[in-house]
Amino acid sequence: MNSMALAELDAAGRTPQLPLILTLACGDLVIEQWLRVLPGKRYVARARFNNATRLVKLFVGARAEKKAREEATAIEKLTEAGILTPKLIDVGSESSNAAWLFVEFFEGCETLAVKAGLDVSSVSGRKEASGAATDAALALADLHNHELIHKDIHPGNILFYQQRCWLIDAADTAVSSDPLQLQANVGMFLAQLPRAWWPDVVQSYNTSAELAVDYDTVCAHAQRWQARRAADLAEKAVRDCSLFQVQQSMGEFCAIWRDQADWLQPLLNDLDGALASSVLLKDGASATVGLVEIAGRKVVIKRYNVKSFWHGLKRFWRPTRAWVSWQAGIRLRVLGVNTPKPLALKEERFGPFRKRGYLLVEASEGQDLLSLLTEESADEKSDLDENEALQTPALLSRVMPEIEQLLDIMRCHRISHGDFKATNLLWDETLCVIDLDSICWHSSDSSWQKAFSKDEARLLRNWKPDSQSYKYFKKVLQH
Repeated sequence: MNSMALAELDAAGRTPQLPLILTLACGDLVIEQWLRVLPGKRYVARARFNNATRLVKLFVGARAEKKAREEATAIEKLTEAGILTPKLIDVGSESSNAAWLFVEFFEGCETLAVKAGLDVSSVSGRKEASGAATDAALALADLHNHELIHKDIHPGNILFYQQRCWLIDAADTAVSSDPLQLQANVGMFLAQLPRAWWPDVVQSYNTSAELAVDYDTVCAHAQRWQARRAADLAEKAVRDCSLFQVQQSMGEFCAIWRDQADWLQPLLNDLDGALASSVLLKDGASATVGLVEIAGRKVVIKRYNVKSFWHGLKRFWRPTRAWVSWQAGIRLRVLGVNTPKPLALKEERFGPFRKRGYLLVEASEGQDLLSLLTEESADEKSDLDENEALQTPALLSRVMPEIEQLLDIMRCHRISHGDFKATNLLWDETLCVIDLDSICWHSSDSSWQKAFSKDEARLLRNWKPDSQSYKYFKKVLQH
């Protein structure tokens, strides 16, 4: 078993080797599992100390001692207010640059993210609000009733243990009775939940809050927070961090979700070979698309080709379409748009110059709307819904609410798709948007309106003006 001093963690990298004994001034600490690592800053772990399991936070680097003391003070403040938070066991330091904090460890607890089936990469989900989310709203209301806010309120900072809701990361709490700050705090919480849950969550909050919030106001806050989270996650997706693993050399750039790296890495090592043996979905001059199965999972590989010397020269300095699609997919999913989860990005490079790009995404089982929304007669069969007869109006009645929601998000965040045709909209009991390499977030209403009008026109061109599908889409686009 390895042994080191706390101050040496600073040089141990992102995954200090386990099992590990840390020698502290208060005794030996046996690290059993890393829960979160911010190299050179903070390490959160499950550990054994004095024959008891504890959740430990280890602080290194500048202001380490101050950060530990601040968190200890915040925990005591929450406890005095009657807010459920894990009990403080010990806090101490060896120097201003090395400190620790121990709290209770709840065996078998679940975060709201786990209990409600939430994913940091997406806020799409079930239509009905999770009971865990509404319970968390009650806990948030209780916090606000004590004139406190949590400045980093997210599903990972809310625990469920012994059928009760607990708040963690006390250092991010602050005193506030300002109604505007309370509303913004509720909006921050909503931003990380599926939009369909918002009414029930706000209603739950208002049943317990001493100062009820206005639904439209907190939704406006939530939309702004979502936009910030989406842009932030997209930026993180192209740099090495706790969520993403990024490797860069003179000849290539590769980004991948850190928790997907083990099973995807063999595929990334030979993408051209994988495409050659894949089920080809498209083999064109501009892009080659193939479906492969690895580790029991279906993955779509899209290679953006360089068509000619002049085409390559033109795109040398620009991010590849794979790069654009990688960030766009991540950003859209955080905004609530259902699109296949981007798994990895790879670019061939020559120093700063970019050549071919590869994008790996989860495979979608959906069928495109152009092939589904045909003018079916009553005795014609559709492949949808276990081959039972399904007429176009029946399908449209299920598709249109999700089209409306997609358009609302695009209007709210000034997004244009750039190739908004029916073959890029898939349906498999829910709507899925694909082909994101021309997507754009606009900085002005005028540029967005011009591009969005082109999207609308492109979508309508899929059907004849006298068809039922055309009339349905024309109606929803006019709202």
